[in-house]
Amino acid sequence: MHTLSTFHHYVQRARNISLNNPERARLVLEEHKAILQAIMEHDAEKAEKLTTLHVRNASLNLLKKKQANEGE
Repeated sequence: MHTLSTFHHYVQRARNISLNNPERARLVLEEHKAILQAIMEHDAEKAEKLTTLHVRNASLNLLKKKQANEGE
């Protein structure tokens, strides 16, 4: 249960950071729409690829934010 709680905290924090950037928030919405569309089309492979890309983009965004904060 601790691992799930830690993961949930990480996701919440990532969401807050991402949504503070209007451009990233717009991209997140587009990514979510594409994932949902793939699910509605019963295209599991596409949904998986889009979800993986979404998580990768979120991770890169967090890394950039962290590096920018360290440079201040």
